[in-house]
Amino acid sequence: MEMTTFLTLLQIQVIVVALVDCSGFMDWLKGKLGRWLGIRGEISLKPFDCSLCMTHWTGLVWLICSGNISLTAYMVLLLLALAATVTARAVGFVVYVLQKIIDYGEKIF
Repeated sequence: MEMTTFLTLLQIQVIVVALVDCSGFMDWLKGKLGRWLGIRGEISLKPFDCSLCMTHWTGLVWLICSGNISLTAYMVLLLLALAATVTARAVGFVVYVLQKIIDYGEKIF
């Protein structure tokens, strides 16, 4: 497996995690759909509201369409999909640290 394949899979994972877990878009969409359909309570849009599922299926489609499918590439994809929650926490931590740096900078100026 080439390094570019790994980097592309990592990019797919980070993008999916940012959209599904960090942006709040899925909660907004589920709320709108629930109101439109008259459903009270929590609704599920699996696999679209699951970063693990979306990383897996998006990465698998990319591996097949790009011709990079191999046992090693698929194993890496599965490991990245399983690490989706870790990536979500890491993104949240980076955002938190950047906010604290900006808060500190605003106090100075």
